[in-house]
Amino acid sequence: MPNTIIYNSLYINKKNSNLDIKNSNKLIKLGYCNGSLRAKGIIDIIKSCHLLNIRKVPFQLIIAGDFSYENTIIYKIKKLFLTKIFKVDQNVSEEVVFLIKKYNLQSKVIFLGHLQNLEEFYKQINLYLSTCYSDAPGRPIFEAAFFKIP
Repeated sequence: MPNTIIYNSLYINKKNSNLDIKNSNKLIKLGYCNGSLRAKGIIDIIKSCHLLNIRKVPFQLIIAGDFSYENTIIYKIKKLFLTKIFKVDQNVSEEVVFLIKKYNLQSKVIFLGHLQNLEEFYKQINLYLSTCYSDAPGRPIFEAAFFKIP
């Protein structure tokens, strides 16, 4: 059986992007699909949205994912372990809500909660935000690419 070499390649369509933030008053629909762990970078997203708001950039942040799992037994065990052993609590859902109120972003941020069908989420956004602190791209990166969301 002959070997075939598959080179890393990427075809980029040279057409102009329909997402021109600098020269448009069009509403930018930002999307985030992850949980409320600090390492996922959701705090950075909220702070960035604050800057967009200050600069009068029309945007909406649509968040998919469960931000209310504090009542589950798994969360309670993880919190006990993280706070008692490492003195760290990774869940920042309360901080996210606090920052949204502090920066007056309530009308700009939509929480969709846990979704069984993420296709509806991806159809609502035109830019996916990935702010995870780890090196590995998560599943949402590939999902966004599948739906042709940059």
